[in-house]
Amino acid sequence: MQRGSGSFLTPVYIASFLYQASQNIYGPFLPVFAATLGASYLQIGIIGLAGSLIQVPTSLVFGRYSERLPVKRLMWLACVLAASTIALLSLVQNVAEIVGLLFLVGLGSGMFWPTTDALVSEVAVSQPREKVLGRYSASWGTGLLVGPLLGGYVVTYFGYRGVFLVSAVTLSICLATVLLRITPHYSSRPIRKVDRPDPTGTTVGKRPNRFAVAALAVITSFLLGMIYLIFPRYAASLSITPIQLGYLFSTYAVTRLMLFFMSHRVAMVGIVKSLGLSLVLLAIAGAILGLASNFYVFLVAFLILGVSAGIEIPLIMNLYARTNSGKGMTRTMGIYETVTGAGIVSGSFSGGAISNYVSPAVPYLMTAVVALATFPIVVVAGRGDSSSERSVPADEQVPDPVHE
Repeated sequence: MQRGSGSFLTPVYIASFLYQASQNIYGPFLPVFAATLGASYLQIGIIGLAGSLIQVPTSLVFGRYSERLPVKRLMWLACVLAASTIALLSLVQNVAEIVGLLFLVGLGSGMFWPTTDALVSEVAVSQPREKVLGRYSASWGTGLLVGPLLGGYVVTYFGYRGVFLVSAVTLSICLATVLLRITPHYSSRPIRKVDRPDPTGTTVGKRPNRFAVAALAVITSFLLGMIYLIFPRYAASLSITPIQLGYLFSTYAVTRLMLFFMSHRVAMVGIVKSLGLSLVLLAIAGAILGLASNFYVFLVAFLILGVSAGIEIPLIMNLYARTNSGKGMTRTMGIYETVTGAGIVSGSFSGGAISNYVSPAVPYLMTAVVALATFPIVVVAGRGDSSSERSVPADEQVPDPVHE
Protein backbone atom coordinates (compact mmCIF):
# COMPACT_ATOMS: atom_id res chain seq x y z
CA MET A 1 0.00 0.00 0.00
CA GLN A 2 1.42 3.39 -0.93
CA ARG A 3 1.32 6.44 1.29
CA GLY A 4 -0.37 8.49 -1.34
CA SER A 5 -3.43 6.28 -1.41
CA GLY A 6 -6.62 7.01 0.45
CA SER A 7 -6.40 3.58 2.09
CA PHE A 8 -3.22 4.69 3.85
CA LEU A 9 -4.61 8.05 4.96
CA THR A 10 -7.77 6.55 6.46
CA PRO A 11 -6.05 4.78 9.41
CA VAL A 12 -3.88 7.87 9.93
CA TYR A 13 -7.08 9.91 10.26
CA ILE A 14 -8.54 7.31 12.66
CA ALA A 15 -5.41 7.29 14.83
CA SER A 16 -5.42 11.10 14.93
CA PHE A 17 -9.07 11.06 16.02
CA LEU A 18 -8.44 8.52 18.78
CA TYR A 19 -5.34 10.27 20.09
CA GLN A 20 -7.05 13.66 20.18
CA ALA A 21 -10.21 12.19 21.72
CA SER A 22 -8.15 10.60 24.49
CA GLN A 23 -6.57 13.95 25.35
CA ASN A 24 -9.95 15.67 25.46
CA ILE A 25 -11.74 13.02 27.48
CA TYR A 26 -9.76 14.20 30.51
CA GLY A 27 -8.24 17.52 29.35
CA PRO A 28 -11.14 19.94 30.01
CA PHE A 29 -11.67 18.41 33.46
CA LEU A 30 -8.07 18.25 34.64
CA PRO A 31 -8.04 21.90 35.87
CA VAL A 32 -11.19 21.27 37.91
CA PHE A 33 -9.73 18.02 39.29
CA ALA A 34 -6.56 19.90 40.23
CA ALA A 35 -8.68 22.50 42.02
CA THR A 36 -10.18 19.72 44.17
CA LEU A 37 -6.59 18.98 45.23
CA GLY A 38 -6.10 22.62 46.24
CA ALA A 39 -4.55 24.07 43.06
CA SER A 40 -4.68 27.85 42.59
CA TYR A 41 -5.16 29.57 39.22
CA LEU A 42 -1.39 30.02 38.98
CA GLN A 43 -0.80 26.32 39.66
CA ILE A 44 -3.41 25.43 37.04
CA GLY A 45 -1.48 27.60 34.61
CA ILE A 46 1.65 25.63 35.50
CA ILE A 47 -0.24 22.38 34.91
CA GLY A 48 -1.22 23.63 31.46
CA LEU A 49 2.37 24.65 30.86
CA ALA A 50 3.85 21.30 31.93
CA GLY A 51 2.74 19.10 29.05
CA SER A 52 3.37 21.71 26.38
CA LEU A 53 6.74 22.69 27.83
CA ILE A 54 8.23 19.28 27.03
CA GLN A 55 6.19 18.89 23.84
CA VAL A 56 7.78 22.03 22.34
CA PRO A 57 11.43 20.83 22.26
CA THR A 58 10.37 17.24 21.61
CA SER A 59 8.43 18.26 18.50
CA LEU A 60 11.44 20.20 17.28
CA VAL A 61 13.86 17.30 17.85
CA PHE A 62 11.65 14.68 16.21
CA GLY A 63 10.83 17.04 13.35
CA ARG A 64 14.49 17.95 12.84
CA TYR A 65 15.94 14.42 12.92
CA SER A 66 12.97 12.33 11.79
CA GLU A 67 14.67 11.43 8.49
CA ARG A 68 17.25 9.55 10.57
CA LEU A 69 14.79 8.01 13.05
CA PRO A 70 12.54 4.93 12.75
CA VAL A 71 9.29 6.75 12.00
CA LYS A 72 7.40 3.46 11.96
CA ARG A 73 8.00 3.17 15.69
CA LEU A 74 7.41 6.74 16.78
CA MET A 75 3.61 6.67 16.66
CA TRP A 76 3.16 3.46 18.62
CA LEU A 77 5.82 4.44 21.16
CA ALA A 78 3.95 7.70 21.68
CA CYS A 79 0.69 5.82 22.27
CA VAL A 80 2.29 3.45 24.78
CA LEU A 81 3.88 6.31 26.72
CA ALA A 82 0.75 8.46 26.78
CA ALA A 83 -1.62 5.60 27.70
CA SER A 84 0.48 4.37 30.62
CA THR A 85 1.09 7.89 31.94
CA ILE A 86 -2.55 9.00 31.75
CA ALA A 87 -3.59 5.82 33.56
CA LEU A 88 -1.23 6.82 36.39
CA LEU A 89 -3.00 10.19 36.65
CA SER A 90 -5.90 8.33 38.25
CA LEU A 91 -3.64 7.70 41.27
CA VAL A 92 -2.20 11.19 41.90
CA GLN A 93 -2.63 12.90 45.27
CA ASN A 94 -1.17 16.38 44.70
CA VAL A 95 -0.40 19.00 42.05
CA ALA A 96 3.30 18.13 41.86
CA GLU A 97 2.47 14.58 40.76
CA ILE A 98 0.13 15.89 38.06
CA VAL A 99 2.86 18.18 36.70
CA GLY A 100 5.42 15.37 36.63
CA LEU A 101 3.16 12.99 34.73
CA LEU A 102 2.09 15.65 32.25
CA PHE A 103 5.73 16.08 31.23
CA LEU A 104 5.62 12.47 30.03
CA VAL A 105 2.28 13.00 28.27
CA GLY A 106 3.85 15.97 26.49
CA LEU A 107 6.76 13.80 25.42
CA GLY A 108 4.34 11.36 23.80
CA SER A 109 2.48 14.14 22.00
CA GLY A 110 5.78 15.58 20.84
CA MET A 111 6.49 12.25 19.15
CA PHE A 112 3.01 11.61 17.77
CA TRP A 113 1.88 14.88 16.18
CA PRO A 114 4.94 15.85 14.09
CA THR A 115 4.90 12.36 12.60
CA THR A 116 1.23 12.42 11.63
CA ASP A 117 1.42 16.06 10.50
CA ALA A 118 4.25 15.20 8.15
CA LEU A 119 2.67 12.01 6.79
CA VAL A 120 -0.48 13.89 5.83
CA SER A 121 1.37 16.96 4.54
CA GLU A 122 3.62 14.86 2.29
CA VAL A 123 0.63 13.09 0.77
CA ALA A 124 -0.95 16.51 0.24
CA VAL A 125 1.95 17.47 -2.03
CA SER A 126 0.36 15.47 -4.86
CA GLN A 127 -3.27 16.35 -4.01
CA PRO A 128 -5.22 19.57 -3.26
CA ARG A 129 -3.49 20.53 -0.02
CA GLU A 130 -6.42 22.32 1.63
CA LYS A 131 -8.69 19.33 0.99
CA VAL A 132 -6.30 16.78 2.52
CA LEU A 133 -5.31 18.99 5.46
CA GLY A 134 -8.97 19.87 6.00
CA ARG A 135 -9.88 16.19 6.32
CA TYR A 136 -6.93 15.62 8.63
CA SER A 137 -7.96 18.56 10.80
CA ALA A 138 -11.52 17.22 10.75
CA SER A 139 -10.31 13.83 12.01
CA TRP A 140 -8.61 15.14 15.11
CA GLY A 141 -11.27 17.86 15.36
CA THR A 142 -13.86 15.11 15.76
CA GLY A 143 -11.83 13.94 18.76
CA LEU A 144 -12.39 17.38 20.25
CA LEU A 145 -16.13 16.84 19.79
CA VAL A 146 -16.42 13.34 21.23
CA GLY A 147 -13.86 13.64 24.03
CA PRO A 148 -15.44 16.37 26.21
CA LEU A 149 -18.94 14.92 25.89
CA LEU A 150 -17.79 11.49 26.97
CA GLY A 151 -15.57 12.95 29.67
CA GLY A 152 -18.39 15.03 31.14
CA TYR A 153 -20.59 12.00 31.63
CA VAL A 154 -17.73 9.89 32.98
CA VAL A 155 -16.89 12.57 35.57
CA THR A 156 -20.55 12.89 36.57
CA TYR A 157 -21.14 9.17 37.10
CA PHE A 158 -17.67 7.78 37.88
CA GLY A 159 -15.70 10.74 39.23
CA TYR A 160 -12.62 12.56 38.02
CA ARG A 161 -10.27 9.61 38.45
CA GLY A 162 -12.39 7.40 36.20
CA VAL A 163 -11.95 9.80 33.29
CA PHE A 164 -8.20 9.09 33.17
CA LEU A 165 -8.80 5.35 32.81
CA VAL A 166 -11.26 5.85 29.95
CA SER A 167 -8.70 8.06 28.22
CA ALA A 168 -6.02 5.37 28.62
CA VAL A 169 -8.33 2.75 27.07
CA THR A 170 -8.95 5.06 24.09
CA LEU A 171 -5.20 5.41 23.59
CA SER A 172 -4.88 1.63 23.67
CA ILE A 173 -7.31 1.44 20.72
CA CYS A 174 -5.20 4.09 18.97
CA LEU A 175 -2.13 1.93 19.56
CA ALA A 176 -3.85 -1.06 17.96
CA THR A 177 -4.77 1.06 14.92
CA VAL A 178 -1.16 2.20 14.51
CA LEU A 179 0.29 -1.30 14.87
CA LEU A 180 -2.23 -3.07 12.62
CA ARG A 181 -3.09 -0.49 9.97
CA ILE A 182 -0.27 2.08 9.65
CA THR A 183 3.16 0.65 10.40
CA PRO A 184 2.75 -2.51 8.25
CA HIS A 185 1.85 -0.40 5.20
CA TYR A 186 4.27 2.49 5.59
CA SER A 187 6.14 2.95 2.32
CA SER A 188 9.59 4.49 2.36
CA ARG A 189 9.42 5.52 -1.30
CA PRO A 190 9.68 9.27 -1.92
CA ILE A 191 6.58 11.16 -2.92
CA ARG A 192 7.07 13.36 -5.96
CA LYS A 193 6.15 16.99 -5.82
CA VAL A 194 3.46 18.24 -8.16
CA ASP A 195 3.30 21.89 -9.13
CA ARG A 196 -0.47 22.36 -9.25
CA PRO A 197 -2.52 25.55 -9.10
CA ASP A 198 -3.91 26.53 -5.71
CA PRO A 199 -7.13 28.44 -4.94
CA THR A 200 -5.42 30.66 -2.36
CA GLY A 201 -3.12 32.10 -4.99
CA THR A 202 0.05 30.71 -3.34
CA THR A 203 2.06 28.47 -5.62
CA VAL A 204 4.87 26.07 -4.86
CA GLY A 205 7.33 28.68 -6.15
CA LYS A 206 5.84 31.53 -4.09
CA ARG A 207 6.37 30.64 -0.46
CA PRO A 208 4.69 32.63 2.33
CA ASN A 209 6.71 34.71 4.78
CA ARG A 210 7.82 32.11 7.33
CA PHE A 211 8.35 34.57 10.18
CA ALA A 212 4.93 36.16 9.73
CA VAL A 213 3.22 32.76 9.60
CA ALA A 214 5.14 31.61 12.69
CA ALA A 215 4.16 34.79 14.55
CA LEU A 216 0.53 34.26 13.59
CA ALA A 217 0.67 30.64 14.78
CA VAL A 218 2.18 31.69 18.13
CA ILE A 219 -0.39 34.41 18.76
CA THR A 220 -3.46 32.34 17.88
CA SER A 221 -2.26 29.31 19.87
CA PHE A 222 -1.44 31.66 22.78
CA LEU A 223 -5.00 32.98 22.81
CA LEU A 224 -6.66 29.61 22.33
CA GLY A 225 -4.35 28.10 24.98
CA MET A 226 -5.41 30.71 27.51
CA ILE A 227 -9.08 29.99 26.92
CA TYR A 228 -8.87 26.21 26.71
CA LEU A 229 -6.63 25.60 29.72
CA ILE A 230 -7.89 28.22 32.17
CA PHE A 231 -11.61 28.41 31.38
CA PRO A 232 -12.65 25.08 33.04
CA ARG A 233 -11.54 26.32 36.46
CA TYR A 234 -13.20 29.69 35.83
CA ALA A 235 -16.42 27.97 34.73
CA ALA A 236 -16.46 25.74 37.82
CA SER A 237 -16.31 28.86 40.01
CA LEU A 238 -19.50 30.02 38.24
CA SER A 239 -21.27 26.71 39.05
CA ILE A 240 -20.97 25.24 35.54
CA THR A 241 -21.36 21.45 35.91
CA PRO A 242 -19.04 18.86 34.31
CA ILE A 243 -21.72 17.85 31.80
CA GLN A 244 -22.33 21.50 30.89
CA LEU A 245 -18.58 21.98 30.53
CA GLY A 246 -18.48 18.98 28.21
CA TYR A 247 -21.25 20.50 26.09
CA LEU A 248 -19.40 23.81 25.87
CA PHE A 249 -16.22 22.22 24.57
CA SER A 250 -18.16 19.92 22.25
CA THR A 251 -20.06 22.90 20.81
CA TYR A 252 -16.71 24.49 20.12
CA ALA A 253 -15.54 21.27 18.49
CA VAL A 254 -18.59 20.66 16.28
CA THR A 255 -18.59 24.19 14.84
CA ARG A 256 -14.85 23.95 14.28
CA LEU A 257 -15.36 20.57 12.62
CA MET A 258 -17.94 21.96 10.20
CA LEU A 259 -15.48 24.65 9.14
CA PHE A 260 -12.72 22.06 8.76
CA PHE A 261 -14.82 20.22 6.21
CA MET A 262 -15.27 23.47 4.31
CA SER A 263 -11.63 24.56 4.58
CA HIS A 264 -11.06 24.11 0.82
CA ARG A 265 -13.91 26.52 0.05
CA VAL A 266 -12.85 28.92 2.79
CA ALA A 267 -9.40 29.13 1.18
CA MET A 268 -11.00 30.25 -2.08
CA VAL A 269 -12.23 33.41 -0.35
CA GLY A 270 -8.62 34.40 0.25
CA ILE A 271 -6.12 33.95 3.08
CA VAL A 272 -6.23 37.53 4.37
CA LYS A 273 -10.02 37.86 4.33
CA SER A 274 -10.57 34.45 5.94
CA LEU A 275 -7.99 34.92 8.69
CA GLY A 276 -9.19 38.47 9.30
CA LEU A 277 -12.72 37.18 9.85
CA SER A 278 -11.45 34.51 12.23
CA LEU A 279 -9.70 37.15 14.35
CA VAL A 280 -12.84 39.29 14.56
CA LEU A 281 -14.81 36.24 15.72
CA LEU A 282 -12.09 35.35 18.23
CA ALA A 283 -12.27 38.87 19.66
CA ILE A 284 -16.07 38.67 19.98
CA ALA A 285 -15.87 35.29 21.72
CA GLY A 286 -13.22 36.54 24.14
CA ALA A 287 -15.28 39.58 25.06
CA ILE A 288 -18.36 37.46 25.74
CA LEU A 289 -16.41 34.98 27.89
CA GLY A 290 -14.95 37.82 29.95
CA LEU A 291 -18.30 39.52 30.59
CA ALA A 292 -20.77 36.63 30.86
CA SER A 293 -21.52 34.20 33.70
CA ASN A 294 -24.39 32.14 32.27
CA PHE A 295 -24.11 28.71 30.64
CA TYR A 296 -26.23 29.62 27.60
CA VAL A 297 -24.26 32.80 26.92
CA PHE A 298 -21.05 30.79 27.24
CA LEU A 299 -22.55 28.37 24.71
CA VAL A 300 -22.88 31.16 22.15
CA ALA A 301 -19.31 32.26 22.83
CA PHE A 302 -17.95 28.75 22.30
CA LEU A 303 -19.91 28.42 19.07
CA ILE A 304 -18.31 31.62 17.78
CA LEU A 305 -14.92 30.46 19.03
CA GLY A 306 -15.33 27.20 17.11
CA VAL A 307 -16.04 29.01 13.86
CA SER A 308 -12.96 31.17 14.40
CA ALA A 309 -10.67 28.21 15.10
CA GLY A 310 -12.17 26.20 12.24
CA ILE A 311 -11.16 28.92 9.81
CA GLU A 312 -7.70 29.75 11.10
CA ILE A 313 -6.16 26.39 12.07
CA PRO A 314 -6.18 24.65 8.63
CA LEU A 315 -5.17 27.89 6.88
CA ILE A 316 -2.23 28.61 9.19
CA MET A 317 -1.10 24.98 9.04
CA ASN A 318 -1.32 25.11 5.25
CA LEU A 319 0.64 28.36 5.10
CA TYR A 320 3.40 26.95 7.26
CA ALA A 321 3.58 23.74 5.24
CA ARG A 322 4.13 25.90 2.16
CA THR A 323 7.17 27.53 3.74
CA ASN A 324 8.99 24.19 3.33
CA SER A 325 12.13 24.86 1.32
CA GLY A 326 13.02 21.27 0.43
CA LYS A 327 14.51 20.25 3.79
CA GLY A 328 11.90 17.61 4.55
CA MET A 329 8.24 18.02 5.44
CA THR A 330 8.59 16.26 8.81
CA ARG A 331 11.21 18.81 9.86
CA THR A 332 8.98 21.67 8.76
CA MET A 333 5.94 20.32 10.59
CA GLY A 334 8.04 19.57 13.65
CA ILE A 335 8.94 23.25 13.77
CA TYR A 336 5.27 24.11 13.27
CA GLU A 337 4.31 21.98 16.29
CA THR A 338 7.09 23.69 18.25
CA VAL A 339 5.81 27.13 17.32
CA THR A 340 2.21 26.38 18.26
CA GLY A 341 3.38 24.62 21.42
CA ALA A 342 5.31 27.73 22.43
CA GLY A 343 2.10 29.72 22.09
CA ILE A 344 0.17 27.27 24.24
CA VAL A 345 2.91 27.24 26.91
CA SER A 346 2.98 31.02 27.20
CA GLY A 347 -0.81 31.27 26.95
CA SER A 348 -1.55 28.78 29.72
CA PHE A 349 0.97 30.26 32.14
CA SER A 350 0.02 33.85 31.37
CA GLY A 351 -3.68 33.07 31.71
CA GLY A 352 -3.11 31.38 35.06
CA ALA A 353 -0.96 34.22 36.39
CA ILE A 354 -3.37 36.94 35.23
CA SER A 355 -6.35 35.06 36.69
CA ASN A 356 -4.51 34.55 39.97
CA TYR A 357 -3.15 38.08 40.48
CA VAL A 358 -5.60 40.29 38.56
CA SER A 359 -9.00 38.74 37.77
CA PRO A 360 -10.24 35.46 36.23
CA ALA A 361 -12.15 37.44 33.58
CA VAL A 362 -9.19 39.51 32.35
CA PRO A 363 -7.53 36.85 30.10
CA TYR A 364 -10.64 36.67 27.93
CA LEU A 365 -10.93 40.44 27.59
CA MET A 366 -7.23 40.51 26.73
CA THR A 367 -7.92 37.92 24.02
CA ALA A 368 -10.32 40.33 22.32
CA VAL A 369 -7.75 43.14 22.25
CA VAL A 370 -4.81 41.01 21.06
CA ALA A 371 -6.88 39.32 18.34
CA LEU A 372 -7.81 42.64 16.77
CA ALA A 373 -4.21 43.88 17.02
CA THR A 374 -2.98 40.90 14.95
CA PHE A 375 -4.39 42.11 11.60
CA PRO A 376 -1.09 43.50 10.23
CA ILE A 377 0.58 40.11 10.69
CA VAL A 378 -2.27 38.43 8.81
CA VAL A 379 -1.69 40.75 5.85
CA VAL A 380 2.01 39.90 5.70
CA ALA A 381 1.51 36.15 6.21
CA GLY A 382 -1.22 35.91 3.59
CA ARG A 383 0.63 37.89 0.98
CA GLY A 384 3.59 35.52 0.87
CA ASP A 385 6.94 36.10 -0.78
CA SER A 386 6.63 38.06 -4.01
CA SER A 387 9.67 36.40 -5.58
CA SER A 388 8.43 33.24 -7.24
CA GLU A 389 10.53 30.49 -8.69
CA ARG A 390 10.24 28.80 -12.05
CA SER A 391 7.40 26.29 -12.23
CA VAL A 392 9.10 22.92 -12.48
CA PRO A 393 7.37 19.98 -14.13
CA ALA A 394 6.77 16.98 -11.89
CA ASP A 395 9.17 14.76 -13.80
CA GLU A 396 12.04 17.23 -13.24
CA GLN A 397 11.58 17.77 -9.53
CA VAL A 398 13.70 16.20 -6.82
CA PRO A 399 11.63 14.50 -4.12
CA ASP A 400 12.01 15.42 -0.47
CA PRO A 401 13.88 13.07 1.84
CA VAL A 402 11.55 10.44 3.23
CA HIS A 403 11.59 9.13 6.77
CA GLU A 404 12.80 5.61 7.43
